[in-house]
Amino acid sequence: MKYLIVLFLSLSTLSYSQDVIYMINGDTISSKISEIGLEEIKYKNSNNLEGPNYVISKEDVSKIVFNNGSEEVINKPKQESIEETKSLIIETINKYAYNKEGIYVYKLSAKFDQKYLDISFAPRKKPEKYVWNKFYDFSDNCNFHNLSYRNSGISYINVEVYRAHRKNNGEFKKRYKEKLVILIEKEGQEKILRDALIRFNEYYQEDK
Repeated sequence: MKYLIVLFLSLSTLSYSQDVIYMINGDTISSKISEIGLEEIKYKNSNNLEGPNYVISKEDVSKIVFNNGSEEVINKPKQESIEETKSLIIETINKYAYNKEGIYVYKLSAKFDQKYLDISFAPRKKPEKYVWNKFYDFSDNCNFHNLSYRNSGISYINVEVYRAHRKNNGEFKKRYKEKLVILIEKEGQEKILRDALIRFNEYYQEDK
């Protein structure tokens, strides 16, 4: 019984004694930092504190959250303009995004009409053959779910977002909220697109 208590306390102490390094590329490293120099950061892997020291450049680090909860910002992330964010969304969707409904897979392409994201659906094998399009209002309240990964390298972005309808006079009318599922086949692009959509949403939420 005493052994179990000691083991539990040891595991609890280990789990709360980690320094977390946040990389600019979005990765995180659970570590025990030994030194923060002018150009480099030295650390040990939190799962092997008796193991080797690792060194990373401070240029690649966004921030560090220490085990006591304090935080040190190493590099502030570049603030992209709303137009840069819109261009990134369009480029990523056009290159890597699909939608799956049952046995059918549709290639997605995107553009913006005012603040509304206009997504077109076309057969995967005939992406030039337009089927339909939908307007999404990412400027309003959205519910972003965690990224969903598959063993085959495919990942899914799931977000609840308002649909919009463009009337004959060109004006838009917000309709209802639906779940948009975007399939990404290129590793790493799912996070880039999700983060860009969140940034776009935050631009408008900050003005409210």
